[in-house]
Amino acid sequence: MTVSDHDARSRKQGGLALALAGLTVAAALVSAAFAPYLDRSTVLGFPFGYFLAAQGVPLVLLILLAWFAGCQNEIDDRYGD
Repeated sequence: MTVSDHDARSRKQGGLALALAGLTVAAALVSAAFAPYLDRSTVLGFPFGYFLAAQGVPLVLLILLAWFAGCQNEIDDRYGD
């Protein structure tokens, strides 16, 4: 791998990591910010804000991790690792 390939790969991996971190923080903050409004309705007897925090955010994080792994595999395939 040449130096320019290594630099390009590092930039792509860094951007991907920042995107994952940003989306993770956004998912957590959005559910917390809207919890008082969501708590007005219930799901299975629980306030919806609580239900979203307990069930929805972890599901979103799993989806983000799967997306991250797929993107990382593409980067690895492109740069020969």
